[in-house]
Amino acid sequence: MRGLLDDFRAGRRPRSSGADGRKSLELVAALYKAAFTGETVRAGGIRPGDPYYSALHGDAPGWAPEPGAPTMEDPA
Repeated sequence: MRGLLDDFRAGRRPRSSGADGRKSLELVAALYKAAFTGETVRAGGIRPGDPYYSALHGDAPGWAPEPGAPTMEDPA
């Protein structure tokens, strides 16, 4: 991260590219989809139209606590 910020401040093109960042995001999205669905997710398998393409939770039921549910900060 430090190198990236140094490059931005110096007006240099960062060593990592948008394509590198996209690959990282694709991996993270695949991990989330696999965790939520229990399915194997192959490289390139999350494309526009897939609910995990635009949101890591993929609108899966139960991804967020119900309103009024106990939390760690306010246990029941």
